[in-house]
Parts: sequence; structure tokens; C-alpha cells
Amino acid sequence: MKNISIHIRTLLYWSVLLTIMVSLNACKDEELGAPVIKQVRMLDPATKDSTFTQTYPGTLIAIQGENLAGAKNIYFNGYDASFNPVYNTNQTIIITIPAEAPTEATESSVPNTLRIVTTHGETTFSFTLLPPKPVISSIYNENELPGSKMTITGANFYLVEKITFPGNVEVTEFTVSEDAEAIEVTIPASLTTSGSVKVTTKYGEVESSAPVNFYTGSGVLCNFDDVNTLLWGCATSSDDSKFPGGHGNYALMEFAGIGAGDGGWWNTNRSINTGSAQWVSAENLNDGIASYSLKFEIYIKEEWKVGSILIAKDGNWNNYMARYAPWSGGDNSSSSTAYTTTTGWHTVTIPLTDFKKTKDGSYDDSGSSPTSLTQVLGESGTGGINFYFINDGSETVKTFSAAVDNIRVVKNIQ
Repeated sequence: MKNISIHIRTLLYWSVLLTIMVSLNACKDEELGAPVIKQVRMLDPATKDSTFTQTYPGTLIAIQGENLAGAKNIYFNGYDASFNPVYNTNQTIIITIPAEAPTEATESSVPNTLRIVTTHGETTFSFTLLPPKPVISSIYNENELPGSKMTITGANFYLVEKITFPGNVEVTEFTVSEDAEAIEVTIPASLTTSGSVKVTTKYGEVESSAPVNFYTGSGVLCNFDDVNTLLWGCATSSDDSKFPGGHGNYALMEFAGIGAGDGGWWNTNRSINTGSAQWVSAENLNDGIASYSLKFEIYIKEEWKVGSILIAKDGNWNNYMARYAPWSGGDNSSSSTAYTTTTGWHTVTIPLTDFKKTKDGSYDDSGSSPTSLTQVLGESGTGGINFYFINDGSETVKTFSAAVDNIRVVKNIQ
């Protein structure tokens, strides 16, 4: 009986305590008025005193107001955002706007509101989520001929208004992919200058980091026409029917039956060896090397799935070398995906930081990356450039058919 009495008293104790807690919470909710949002600000200490009514998805913000405790749901344009209740006080809610929250770009009828639902009411605040700014990651062929189509790839190509080419030539007719990651646009037939391409959307703009229509002038090492010369190696051709869409002459690398492990790049049509040219002007040799890239156009007809093109300055294997093998997963295994440029000429970009220190004058490019321009280019920044095809794989290269043009060093446009 004594034990039963103790259990009864214990149950009564917890029942009374639970009743008190529920009553207190009920009173607390009754004491709180309807929630009110007064302002939204950034959490960055440098901007904590600034308030705003629009920002981008993915932004960490502080919602400030009154009676915000007990938040149950927070909606950005109707999208239910998750949040940590630990960061929910009566005056503040700290939350990251979901990257998936809709904007005008993805839903034209978005309400542009922030809505908070609490245990004691709800409130709505006018707040605009901006579509993210456009990003250009690459241009398939930076030297596409005027009058032909150019493909610009990137992200956030929402509500695009115009494409601006060098010389401030604006184009308002173009096609944007459904995923907003590519734009196809016809290059103005009147284009004669080089420079960046600019994409302008309703909420922002972006310029390409490298110039288009750039195949002559400072930084061009060889265009096989009127800039520098091909000293020896493969043949050149201007046969547009063979590799259409190019600018005049190009280097022609065609050969067959290159056995596994054959490093004889000096054999027929397996190398490009140019005269000396200025890679980077002497006054810019103290620039950061990360700002510069080697570029060229290539057109590959046959499937390429084994072998590499090695690139060096002045044929110096005791310095730095780049390896171009786009089919490779990085280990030169012949199991990787075969590569072609079936849509025509394609711009290859090799950052100068991707050149690697060779070991003992060999083809082994597993060494360190350069940290300065002079490590790769020397004190004058001049020299020839060499492209060497070797078969460093375990299978025979049955056929190889490619054209190369417009070899150049480009400084990224800031």
C-alpha cells in the first residue's frame, strides 16, 4: 500500500507540474502580440547596421521585429525554409534563405514576400529575392567567325536582355537554354575588333574573362598566317573544306599507327615548332601568373582516346611543361572517354599555373606548379612554343586528325 501511495503522489506531482507548464506557455502565448517584422539585415559585422528589402537566395540574414518567438514556419516567396529554433528569439530570427527559393526568373508570379507563422499569429513583409547574377564559365570557340553562331556557357542566364560584343555592338536576338546555362547567339557580321563579350540580364551583367575575335596582336604567338612562323614540324593548310570555320591557315597534325609507348614526336606531322615571340610583355612579367592562360583553337575529327600533346617553351624539357589530353581522366589510362570536337573549332584554355616542372628533362610532368611568370617564360618573356604528340598509353594510336590555330597567351580581363 505504501508503494502504491508513493506512485500515486508521484503521478499527481507530474500531472500538476505539466498543468502548470501548459498554463504558463498558454499565458506566455496570450501575452505575446501578433508577430511584426520591422527590418532585415545582414549578419556581416561590416554591414550589420544596413537594412534592405532584397537579396539573393543563399544569403544568411537576420530578421528583426517583435513577438517573433515560437516561429513555426518561415516562407520566402511561398517556399518553406528550414531554420534552427536556437536562433529564434522574440526580437530576431537568424536564417539562411534557401537556394531553392523561387525568384522572378523561375516563377514570374512570385509574391516577393517573407512570411512568418508563429504559435500566436503570422505576419508578411515585402521582400524581393533577386535572381542570381549571371556567370560566364567558357565560350566554346572564342574565335568563331563573324556571322556564325557562338555558344556561351555558364549559369544564371535568366531574363537576358542583350549580348554586347567588342565595339559596343549589341545583339538582342539569341536563344537561352531551358536550364539557363547556355546562350547561342549569332556574332555580328560587322565584328572587326577583339574584346570581351558581355551578357546583360534584368538583375546583373557579366563579361567574359578572355577576349573573343583575338587572333592577332600582342600575346599571339602564332596564327599560321601573318603572326610568327612555323619553323618545322607538321604541315599547314588553309583547306576550309577539311576543317571548316577557321581563320586562314592552320597547323595540320595527321598521322596513323603510333605504337604504345612511342615518344618520337619529331616524326612526320607530330609536332608544331614556332619561331620566337613575346609571350608576356617585359613590363608585365611581375604580374601574378594566375592571371594568364595559354589558349589555342583545335578541331579534332577522329576519336582521340590515347596519347598526349606536350607543350613547352623553346622545347626545354628541363623547365616547365603542360600536358593536353582531354580524353583522359587524368591518369592517361586508355579506359577514359574518347574525345572529339564534332561541332567544329574549340578553344582550349590552359592556365599557366597548370604547367608542371619536369623531372630530369623527361616527359614526367608530376613536379610542382610555377609561382611566377619568369619561371616559365624567363627574364625576357620571349621564346618559341612547341607542341609534341607522344603515345604514352598502352594502345596503338590508329589515326589522329586535328588542326591547331591561333596559339596565344591571354591575360584574364578583370
